[in-house]
Amino acid sequence: MFAPRCVPKYPINILLRLHSTEAPLASSAIRSRFIEYFVNENNHSYVRSCPLKPISDETIPFVNAGMVQFKSVLQGKHNDLDTVGMDGYHHTFFEMLGNWSFGSCDKKEACTLAWELLTGPYGLHPKRLYVTYFEGDSQMDLKPDLETKEIWRQLNVEESHILPFGPRENFWEMGLVGPCGPCTEIHVDHVPGRHNVGERVNAGFPDLTELWNIVFIEYKRNADGSLNRLKQSHVDTGMGFERLVAVLNGVESNYDTDLFIPLMDTIHKATGLPAYSRMFDPSHDAFERDRAYRILCDHIRLLTVALADNVVPHNEYKLRWVLRRALKIATDVMKKDVSLLVELTNIVSDSLHSVFPEVGKNLSKVQRVIREEAEIYQALKQEFPKTWVSLVNERPEVESLLEFGSNRIALASAFVKMNSNPGHDVSPELAFHLFDSHGLTTELIGEMAKLSGKSFDVVAYENELAKTKNKSKLATASGMTPSSLASLLASAEVPETYYNLMYEYDPLDEGYSFPPVSAKVVGLLVNGKLQKEVPGGEECGVILDRTNFYHTAGGQECDSGEIISASKSEYSLSVKEVTKVGDYVIHFGNLTGRIKVGDEVVTKICETNRVACMRNHTLAHLINGEMQSLFDAPIQKKCIVGPSFLKLNYYLHGEEFKTEHAQHLEDAILHAVEDELPVDRYTVNVWQLPAGTLLVPDESYPADNIHIIDIKRGNKTISKEACCGTHVQNTKDIGKFCIGEVILKAKEVSVCALTGPGAEKAIENSQKLSNYANDFVKGVMTLEKNLSALEREAKMSRCIPPLKLHIDEVLKLDNNHETIRTFIQENRKNCSYVTYQTVVTALEEGSKRIHNMARYISELEIHRRVEESKVVAHVMQLSELLEKVPLNKYTRGVKIPIMLFALRKNELKVRCCIPEELISENFNANQWMEKIVPILFTSENDIISERREVGLGATSLTVVYRKKMSESLKKERIWKASAAANRFAMAQIKNLSKRADAES
Repeated sequence: MFAPRCVPKYPINILLRLHSTEAPLASSAIRSRFIEYFVNENNHSYVRSCPLKPISDETIPFVNAGMVQFKSVLQGKHNDLDTVGMDGYHHTFFEMLGNWSFGSCDKKEACTLAWELLTGPYGLHPKRLYVTYFEGDSQMDLKPDLETKEIWRQLNVEESHILPFGPRENFWEMGLVGPCGPCTEIHVDHVPGRHNVGERVNAGFPDLTELWNIVFIEYKRNADGSLNRLKQSHVDTGMGFERLVAVLNGVESNYDTDLFIPLMDTIHKATGLPAYSRMFDPSHDAFERDRAYRILCDHIRLLTVALADNVVPHNEYKLRWVLRRALKIATDVMKKDVSLLVELTNIVSDSLHSVFPEVGKNLSKVQRVIREEAEIYQALKQEFPKTWVSLVNERPEVESLLEFGSNRIALASAFVKMNSNPGHDVSPELAFHLFDSHGLTTELIGEMAKLSGKSFDVVAYENELAKTKNKSKLATASGMTPSSLASLLASAEVPETYYNLMYEYDPLDEGYSFPPVSAKVVGLLVNGKLQKEVPGGEECGVILDRTNFYHTAGGQECDSGEIISASKSEYSLSVKEVTKVGDYVIHFGNLTGRIKVGDEVVTKICETNRVACMRNHTLAHLINGEMQSLFDAPIQKKCIVGPSFLKLNYYLHGEEFKTEHAQHLEDAILHAVEDELPVDRYTVNVWQLPAGTLLVPDESYPADNIHIIDIKRGNKTISKEACCGTHVQNTKDIGKFCIGEVILKAKEVSVCALTGPGAEKAIENSQKLSNYANDFVKGVMTLEKNLSALEREAKMSRCIPPLKLHIDEVLKLDNNHETIRTFIQENRKNCSYVTYQTVVTALEEGSKRIHNMARYISELEIHRRVEESKVVAHVMQLSELLEKVPLNKYTRGVKIPIMLFALRKNELKVRCCIPEELISENFNANQWMEKIVPILFTSENDIISERREVGLGATSLTVVYRKKMSESLKKERIWKASAAANRFAMAQIKNLSKRADAES
C-alpha cells in the first residue's frame, strides 16, 4: 500500500497494451508497474502491505480496505460466501492497490493520478471508462459533489461517462462508526469497442464493473448516526488487483489470470477431473464442477494468506467456515482429502511469497493448521451427522439458518443447546456461550431465537460481551463498561491522564530507580459516580493528570503503591488496582483522610513488585520468541505476568510439548541472560511495524505509538514483539529463573516460569531433588549388581544364600522412593519442570526395577524355605512391592505343606497347599486354614470382606482389612498366624510319621 506526498509526473511511454499478440501480461509486472508509477514517478512513499487481520481495530475480522491499516473481505453478511464462485470477480481475499494522502484532500490530484495511470501506462482507452460521483443525500443533509464532477470534465471525460449515484454507491463508510466520506469510482467496460453503455454502471452486469474507488475522507460517523466534519480531510484510493489483471489481459474473469490458472491446473492434475471450462451458466452440466474449482481456488488463497498472517481458525470462526467449506469441496466434489489443500498452498506460496514474504516464511505453519483442522472437522462429522437431518425433519424452517453462512454441525448443536434451556428468553450468558463455543454471530443468534420462539435482548448481550472482555474492578464495582465510563469522564470534561511516565526509570547497580511523580487530582470515582470530594475510610478511584503507575494491560498486572498528599493535609490512597479506560488512568484503593479534586499529590509505586513484573515480562518475551522456533504453528492465547510468576498459554495445532522443549527454553534463555543483551524499546505507527514483529492474535493495538520490545544478539533478533508492558533494560537483570510448571490440556500448553526469590527457591529444591534421585538410582544399580553376584554364588554352591540383607535393601530403596515422591508433592510448584520430569521418569524406571527385584527375591526366598524345611508357613516380606502376588504359581508343584501370606495395602491373601500323600482326616487344607482365621481377625468389625476357596489339597483366603486397623497390628496378627500354622502343620507331620512307623 502507498502513502503519497506527490508532485504529478506523467510518463509518455505506454508500457502495457491490450489485445496484442504477445503473451498474457504477468500479474507481477502489473503490480510492479503500479508501484513504480506512484513511488518513482509521482513521489509517493512505499508502505508494506498490512496484515490481513487488522491489529488496531477489533470490530472487524479482516481488513476490507486499505484505510484500515492507517474493515471484511468477510463482513459478517450471510450471503458473502454464497457469492464466491457464482461470478468471475467476487472473492474472499483480494489484493488492494491503493494510494493515500493524509492531512489534505486534493481531489484533482487523486483523480488525475488514477486516470493517467489507467489510460497511460496501463493503456486503457478512455471510452471504456466510466466515472461516478456522489449526487448528495437529503437525509444526511449532504449536497452533490459537483467539484469532483468538474474535475472529471477537466480531464476530458465525456459527459455521458460521468454519472451521479447516491450514498449506497458513492458514500464510503468503514463501518457503523468512524471515518467516511463521498467517493468517486472508475468503472471499466470489459467489451472493447462498445460505447455509451452508462446504464450498465452499478446495475449488476459482470461485463462493466468497478475498477478504482477514490474516497474523500471528510466526515466521521458517530454512534448515533450523525456526521461531523473532520478537522483534516484525507484521500483513500483502492483498486482491486485481480480485477485489474483480468482487464489488462482482456479476459472476462479473474479466474482466467495467472493468479488462478496454476491453481486450476493443479486441481485438474491431482483429481483427474475434467479441466476447468469457464462455465458460469447455472443450467449447464459443467457449472457446479467449475464453480467448485473457483471456490476452492479462491478459498485456498484466503486460507494461505490468513494463516500465514497469524489468523487462526479457533480464534476466528469465519475463517473456520471458509476452511471447512474448502474441505467439503475437496472431499465431496474433488474426491480428495486434505492433501489437495496442502498442495494448493504450495502454489499460492509460489505466486505470492515475493509480495507477501510471510506466506513463504510460514508455509509449514499454514499446512499444519490445515491438516489439524481437517482432523477436527472429520471427527465432528462422524459425531453429528444425523443430528441435523433429524432436526430439519422435525423443524423444516431451521434449514433457513444456513443462509447465514454457518454449517449444519454448528447449527444443530447450537439449536439443541438453545432449546434445551427453559424459559422464553435467550439470556446474555447463553448467547455468549453460543458465540464462544459455536461461533454464532449476534445476527444468527437473533434469528435462531425467533425460530425457537424466544426473545433476545441484543443490547444486554453486547453489554455482557463487553464486560466479559473487560473483567476488572471497574466493571464489577461500577457496573459500567470501559466505553461508558470513558464517555462519562469525557462529558464531564475530566482531563485525560498522561501515563507514559510508567516507562521512565533508570538502572542502578542493583535494581532500578523509579522517581516519585508530582500530579494533580482531576477526578474522583465512587461506585461509578464522579465526586468532587471523598471522605476518608472509603474505597474510591482517583484520576490524575499524570502518573507513573502501570495499569493492567498486555497481560501484565498493574502496579501497587501509594498516592499521598503533597500538602500539609494528611491523606493517602493505598493503591490496589490501576485500570485505564480511553486515556484515563484510574487508581483504585482504600483512602485514609479526605481528598478532593484539585489536590496536589505524589505517586509512589511499589518498586519491588514493579521490578519483579519487569523481569517476568521480559522473560515472557524470550520464551515466546523461542517457542516460535520450536514449533510450526504456536499461537499465544494468553499471557499473565505478575510479580511472583508468569504464565503463557499456547495452542500448538497438534504438536506435542516435551521435556526437551522445556530444557531448550531454559538453555536458550540462560544463554540470553549470561550474554547481557540490551532490551530496546521504541515506538512506531501501524504502517511502520517492522517485519517479523510478533503480534498476539485477537489483541488490539493502537494505530499510533505501538511499543516494540526488541532483543538482539548482534544482528540476530532474539525477540521482537509489540508490547505496552514494562521491561528490564538488559537481560542480565532477569537473574535466576526456571520453567516451573508445564500444564498440558487437550491441544494447549501452559508454560509457567519463575524469577527472583521464587526461582531461587525452585532451583534449590531442584538441586535437592536431583541429589535424592541420583542417590536412589545409584542404590538401585548397586542392588542389581549385588543380586547378580548372589545369583552366580547360588549357581556355584547350588544353594540359596540368606536374603535378609537384600530384602532390607529393597525395603530401604522403596522407602527412599516414597520419600522422594512426598518431597515432589510438597514442592511441585516450587521446582524446575525439567528436573521434575527427569526425576519422575527416573523414579518410574527405578520403581519398575525395584518391583522386578522384589519379585525375584520373593521367589528365591520361597525356594530357599522349601529346600531347607519340612513345612513352610511363610510371610512374604516384599509383597507390598508386587502389583500382583501369584500365590498359585509359588505353591504349584511343592512337595511339602506350604502356606504363604501376602499383605498388600489393606488386602491379605493366604494360600495353603498340602501334597495328596499327606492329606488325612486330621490334616487337610481347609483344616489348616481354619486354624489361622481366628488369629487374623477376631471379629467382623476388623474386616470389610472375606472370601475363601475351599478344598482338601489347596485353599485360599482373601481378607480386606478396615483402614482403621494399624499396619503394626495387621503384621503382628499375620506373623502370629504364620507361627501357629507352622506349629499345627509340624505336629500333623510328626503324627503322620509316628503312625507310619507304627504301621511298619
